[in-house]
Amino acid sequence: MRILLVNYEYPPLGGGGANNTLEIARRLAGRGHQVAVLTTRFRGLPAEDSDQGVRVVRLRVPRRQIYQCTPMEMVGFMAIGSVLGPWRVASFRPQVALAFFSMPSGPPAWTIARRFRIPYALCVLGGDVPRPFRDELTRLHTMAKPVLRLLWREAAAIVANSEGLAALARAFEPRCPVEVIPNGVDAQRFRPASADPGRPQAPAGQREVALLTASRLSIEKGLDRLLRCLAALPASLPPWRLRIAGDGPLRGDLEAEARRLGLAGRVEFPGWQDKAAMPDLYRQADIFVLVSSGEGSPNVVLEAQASGLAVLATRVRGTEELIRPEETGLLVELGDEEALRAALARLIGDPALRGRLGAAGRRSAEACSWDAVAQSYEALCLRLAQDRSLAPRGFQFLLHLIR
Repeated sequence: MRILLVNYEYPPLGGGGANNTLEIARRLAGRGHQVAVLTTRFRGLPAEDSDQGVRVVRLRVPRRQIYQCTPMEMVGFMAIGSVLGPWRVASFRPQVALAFFSMPSGPPAWTIARRFRIPYALCVLGGDVPRPFRDELTRLHTMAKPVLRLLWREAAAIVANSEGLAALARAFEPRCPVEVIPNGVDAQRFRPASADPGRPQAPAGQREVALLTASRLSIEKGLDRLLRCLAALPASLPPWRLRIAGDGPLRGDLEAEARRLGLAGRVEFPGWQDKAAMPDLYRQADIFVLVSSGEGSPNVVLEAQASGLAVLATRVRGTEELIRPEETGLLVELGDEEALRAALARLIGDPALRGRLGAAGRRSAEACSWDAVAQSYEALCLRLAQDRSLAPRGFQFLLHLIR
């Protein structure tokens, strides 16, 4: 088949959703399909090139940062992709399209599907589904809801990466059936530090306990709560250090909060880390913490588990499906800072518990391969490509939009 993937971010741009697209695209190409990706062009990147058998087509869209995209920049991709996308992939002539993130990738996928009379699937990953908590995308979700509903109804399939996100998607648009294809992880690339021959390992009692979190530094990630809980830990615990990998609009505020709480010497902000740097970042840690208000299916949890880390997270959709409490990690209720503080103290003070959770998490992650994920997407594409009646109707879509 000729399969087109549309995502406004593709490495080196973006984070988890971009990496998902890369892994799926490469493996579909490895299974013998012709695969192209339509994405954003960033300074220093060519307009078109090849990535391990994947044709990468990039649109020149205004964008300031490699690691994040503002709502207005997303609107730019929607507009430019909808106009130029069909022309840029004309020579490829796709048979089916997969849009990763219904917003902003959905509108370009719709225009391409309409142009070539092919079906398209919307692969929702979390931030593109209106959710019950407020964040920086809330205003854009509110304005885009009518268009989102129509894009979803025109799609031949809606795919979520977790049961929790699927439930949220069904609540948003009950008319659309939603299927689940979970994320994967490269368990060879993300591996415990003990798996590296010759790497020196200091005994746990002779070094600081290293905590790590990796995310966009925005309000829904709850990092202010994490800092408050760390500041309240008893002094009798072993020494510890937190590394907050990532960047975003709250970085300055979080750095100031760490200083205010007296944590400046214990909390590091190394900034955004590219894909190549992440495996070693995990291997330098003992505990991974994710305290966000909601997720789709966070790649960072799978990567941390594959790296043999004890994982502590809030019990929210997506995340709770990846962690079996007291077996592969610890879960605390969202907003319960006392429970979070107690769980942090427990993990920092108990190396045996960290080792047990990390080993079980590693075994769990080894079962989540990207090859299996790609096979599921391959089956989806085969099913859709066989029925051209699933292509968007277009005229009815525009009538609904006018109304």
